[in-house]
Amino acid sequence: MGGWFNAGWVAALVLCACQRPSDPLEVRFAGCPEVEAGPRCVVRGDGPVALTFAVRGQGRVEARFEGEALPLVLTATAGVRRATVTVAGPGQLVVLQDGLRFELDLVEESGADPEAVAQSQAARRHLGRGEWQEALALLEASAPRHAARGTWWRAVEDLQAGAYTLTYEAHRLDEASAWLDRAEPWLVHHGLGWAFQPYYRALISLAAAEPARALGELELSRARLAAVAPEQLITVEHQRATALQLLGRHDEVRAVFAAVAAAPIEAPCERAQVLNNLAWIGLLVADGQGRPPSPDVRAVLDEAQALFRRRSCPAWYGEDQVGLHLALVAVLDRDPKAARAALEQVPEGQGMLAVRLLREELEGRIDLLQADLRGAHAAFGRGAALARQTLELDAAWRFELLEAEAYRAAGDLEAELAALERAERVLSDEMLRVPLGEGRGMFLADRTRSAERLARRALDAGRIDEAACALRRMRARALARAAQGLALEGLSRDARQNWVRALGDVRRGSAELEAQALGGWALPAGERAAFEATQAARADDVRGRLRAALGMLEGSAPPVTCAALPWPGPGEVTLAWFSLQGDPGPHRLLGLVSTASGTRAHTYEVAPQDPAEWLAPFLPELQAARRIRIVTGGPEGGAPLHTAPFLGATLGARRAVTYALDLAARTPSAPRPDLAVVISDPGRNLEGARREGAAVEQALRRAGWPIQRLEGAEATAAAVRAALPHATLLHLAGHARTGGATAWSDHLVLHNGTLGPADILASGVAPRWVVLTGCETSPLRPEEHGAGLSLAHAFLLAGAEQVLAATDEVDDAASGALGARLYAEVQSGAVDLAEAYRQAFASTATEAHAQWAPFRVWGP
Repeated sequence: MGGWFNAGWVAALVLCACQRPSDPLEVRFAGCPEVEAGPRCVVRGDGPVALTFAVRGQGRVEARFEGEALPLVLTATAGVRRATVTVAGPGQLVVLQDGLRFELDLVEESGADPEAVAQSQAARRHLGRGEWQEALALLEASAPRHAARGTWWRAVEDLQAGAYTLTYEAHRLDEASAWLDRAEPWLVHHGLGWAFQPYYRALISLAAAEPARALGELELSRARLAAVAPEQLITVEHQRATALQLLGRHDEVRAVFAAVAAAPIEAPCERAQVLNNLAWIGLLVADGQGRPPSPDVRAVLDEAQALFRRRSCPAWYGEDQVGLHLALVAVLDRDPKAARAALEQVPEGQGMLAVRLLREELEGRIDLLQADLRGAHAAFGRGAALARQTLELDAAWRFELLEAEAYRAAGDLEAELAALERAERVLSDEMLRVPLGEGRGMFLADRTRSAERLARRALDAGRIDEAACALRRMRARALARAAQGLALEGLSRDARQNWVRALGDVRRGSAELEAQALGGWALPAGERAAFEATQAARADDVRGRLRAALGMLEGSAPPVTCAALPWPGPGEVTLAWFSLQGDPGPHRLLGLVSTASGTRAHTYEVAPQDPAEWLAPFLPELQAARRIRIVTGGPEGGAPLHTAPFLGATLGARRAVTYALDLAARTPSAPRPDLAVVISDPGRNLEGARREGAAVEQALRRAGWPIQRLEGAEATAAAVRAALPHATLLHLAGHARTGGATAWSDHLVLHNGTLGPADILASGVAPRWVVLTGCETSPLRPEEHGAGLSLAHAFLLAGAEQVLAATDEVDDAASGALGARLYAEVQSGAVDLAEAYRQAFASTATEAHAQWAPFRVWGP
């Protein structure tokens, strides 16, 4: 839904501060658009007009209309102080605050182009009937006519309506963006359009698989609406929940929907839709955890159904989905009779793909509850075929999970494992690379479930290597998806336009697949084979478009396979830990140790508190190894295991330890001449960093390295970016800043700018070895798969072989001492940071190791 069809109008106007011209106050009125200089506000329709405006400060505010004092209603929303006043019709409104006088003339509309107005109205009628091609033609004609007459607010509304239609109906994302660009100069004349403009850009970002960008745009729209029209926030909150879900911030999603459900919403159909969506979130959480839905979910769903029954709402509000959700409640209650009765109340709905897919799922799950395995397989098979034909990959994944449940009920372990592997293949091949799913598919919060179930069943069968493969592949896949988001963030303007255009092409193909698949649903059996073959060819064509689009992204990893994951060689050990949720069976904390001869598992009763306790079950393998690789993320993400006691010292002093992202193997980059780039104290405020830079330069020159030194004012953002493609070794001693919960705002502080993960990935090239001795250059985020992303991880994703970085704040003197010792044994062209760090660690007293504990060597 978009703001173009919402009631209420907002004027964006800057009013003169008559007594203090040096301190103008921007006031944005809700209630009417500003249509010409003055400022003036158009009053449309009969009866009183409520005007709401945001004011600064806490001073007294007064309002007068045609010389008479008017009562003001003062409120505060999201920290913004607002005032509302009601006027009878045309006239002059004067607002007084802290000696400032603001004037607004309310006038009847004049000068509108009748034909353009008629075109705008006709366009909306066409949109209501789903005739978007006709609507676009009318909006294209009406917008410039409105602008020519000076009714710019009408032009803004038409352009935003067109952008919405181009995004969701035509899937022409680049054109949608261009329509919004055309509206920009006129936003000053239409406050509601100004507030909703970032919202429409967010819709394009979501369609272009850029949820992080979309979330920022939605936050901006939310802030603007809070200032002038908070009753309109519901439209933005729906899409904000979608962006948060795609980013994996599920608790925030639930908070958004809970707040929206508790808020007063005057339109009954809109409230019913909000409650329905909230119930769906709760049902998915309950389903993922294998438990019945909570009483809150049932109450919300009951209210939504009651509202739908009392009101006549358009079909797209989702009344049929409420009935399907009630059937799912009964399924989760394990009551097949009630589920079947609820399902029979829902029309077939063959014209809506989401309804068709969920109906097949429920049919199969009801059969499964009644032990009708033949019926369950038939329903799941029909749903999976439709999902594959339409590239509804989230649904395809879900049907494979359900097939696995049916095979489990039949006691067929091999068929169950095969179905889970197919589910994993859906994830690895397509779905998490670009979120093609729309609407309901975006609310799937449990995409780790297939890997965890596969690992559990493989462990139960004693097939440890298969379990290890499934869990490591799950983590690598999530990391690759996060890296794709960072790569998108780093695209140049031209490259992003190309990406948006390509994704629009993919989405158009996907929409065509859906229409064709639904059209062929009722074909006779004799015609279905030929239809499905044609549909498969069409799906392959869309997949080809998707692969071409992904080829634009530097750092976008290929699909993850077990064969591509790095497995230990002689003398090497890989350690990994995974928290397996209770589905099915009890919660497990699983540790895996892999050597060249195979993998061994250990289940912990409780999560250890001490680093030594994490390692204790695997001491035999550690003692026999020369090198240790720790796959990061999960429950051990924050534990500094290299500081654990080991053989009379610490693990990091006795063994070369690398914390690994577990990236799939990649083709080595072309060799380049050795060059060490040494950057020190870009901010010109770290004496220790300058000394460190000098010591590192001296050590590397002794080892035969050619050096490029950038210190202080020389270490500009442009100079560093220019040096990166030529560097074999990069050493940076300076400040870093972390963005907290995610890597999106982490950055290295340079002399007149910054270098962030998106910049690193966008460059498409990285030094083989990178040393970052600043604070928090690889902060841990255990709540994210792969411990999140960081500056260090970005260098690895861009092609670096090893990165030494700090997980926390470090002392300037300690980092300088490490930098000076690190290169004692390093020769030109032969760097092993893990071994160099081990030697540096071993050369210090054990009690001093705490100063260097935040540093870790990271690998792919």
